[in-house]
Amino acid sequence: MKTKALLAATTALLFTTMTYSQSQIWATRMNQSGYDDKLNAIAIDNSGNVYVTGYVTTQTSPEVHQDIVIIKYNSAGTQQWKQVFDGFNGTDTNEYDAGNAIAISYESGTPYVYVTGTCYNNDNSSWPEPRHDMVLIKYRASDGAFQWDRYEGMTGQLEQYGGDAGYSIAIHDATDDIYITGTRGQGSSTSITDGALWKFDKNGNEHASSPITWNHANNLNDGGTDVVIDAFT
Repeated sequence: MKTKALLAATTALLFTTMTYSQSQIWATRMNQSGYDDKLNAIAIDNSGNVYVTGYVTTQTSPEVHQDIVIIKYNSAGTQQWKQVFDGFNGTDTNEYDAGNAIAISYESGTPYVYVTGTCYNNDNSSWPEPRHDMVLIKYRASDGAFQWDRYEGMTGQLEQYGGDAGYSIAIHDATDDIYITGTRGQGSSTSITDGALWKFDKNGNEHASSPITWNHANNLNDGGTDVVIDAFT
């Protein structure tokens, strides 16, 4: 009888704890202009501030135009700042940009926000085909001040088949080097993408051996979806 009573009490306590832990603390919603918006990634700094990235739709006519969005909230869910990033200084009109991954780095004690994703490049004067390029953007975490952006794209990649994009980002705590994995187009008007790993320093300089790419047998589409750094590098 004592065993049954103890079991019942334990079950009740467990149920109560689970119910309490699942209670919503706060919620917030982002809507740019009444169009389709989406958040793809989240990061939290040492002070409990929350950073998210994705895209906002800024127009739907005559064509859809989506831009990268980065938002900072404090631990209570109050928005601190918001940045909307239109790739290539706003020249990639009427197409799709998106933030896919976000990370926080402390450089000499100052927090910075890094975002990677993809931006549409329709500069036909420079490239034979419009395409998507991988983008890396850096902001100061305290106020959202833009620091720099970098692009990586393969000439000739057909836009309708995708192209270069960053899907995951990791930052080395000791060196502040930034690692991004995703897809890289093979170019030459092909539909094939390779898996790719890029490396940049905190000033936006790309490593000499970057990117490292791979393609499995039969030359089909490959890509990287997640990157981590171990504690021994």
